[in-house]
Parts: sequence; C-alpha cells; structure tokens
Amino acid sequence: WGFPAILKGWFDRVWCMGWAWDSPETPTSILPGRKWVVMCSSGLTERTYDKYGYREPFLHLLRVGTLGYCGVDDLEVRTFFEVDRDGDAQLKERYLAEARELGALELPGSF
Repeated sequence: WGFPAILKGWFDRVWCMGWAWDSPETPTSILPGRKWVVMCSSGLTERTYDKYGYREPFLHLLRVGTLGYCGVDDLEVRTFFEVDRDGDAQLKERYLAEARELGALELPGSF
C-alpha cells in the first residue's frame, strides 16, 4: 500500500526536515502536541471502501508511516465518499459545509 505518486511527492516536499522533523539520523518530531484533521475525498461508496479493506491500510499509512513519523499522535481523519457522484448537489453542499466547519476549528496548539 502507498499513496498516489503526486500525494507522496507533496508529503516529501511539505512534511520535510526542518518543518516536520529535525534530523535524518535520529528523526525527532517538532510537531507533537497538536490536534490534526485530515480530510480526504473518495469516489467510492463507503461500503465499497470497506469491502476491499482500504480503510485500515490508509489510516496506518497516515498514523504510522507518515504523520506518526513526524510526531502527530492526535489525528482525526474524515473521508468524504462518492464525491464524483453526478447530480447530487445536496451531498456536495453537505460535504463542503462539513469541510468548512472542520477547517475553521480552533484547535489547541494549532499554528
């Protein structure tokens, strides 16, 4: 399991030494103590996502392999399913409202 190449490249460029961790020899995180919210989109239904077992490997990649490496230990992940479903303006509006609400949270320890 892995992230799509473009997302992997983004993590490599943004979550970099000096911002997310401080030493390649003995990485020490400089990001602990903050609540993090990750919002993801998926064209799948939630049922299909779970049927094929995508949830746990994806969460493991985030919590352990990427963000956990950088010291993130308080993580909320929200996945918006069926985002490419044509003709469902109400679903898209609900998702946008929820994303705005999550993005506007004043999180303790946030930047």
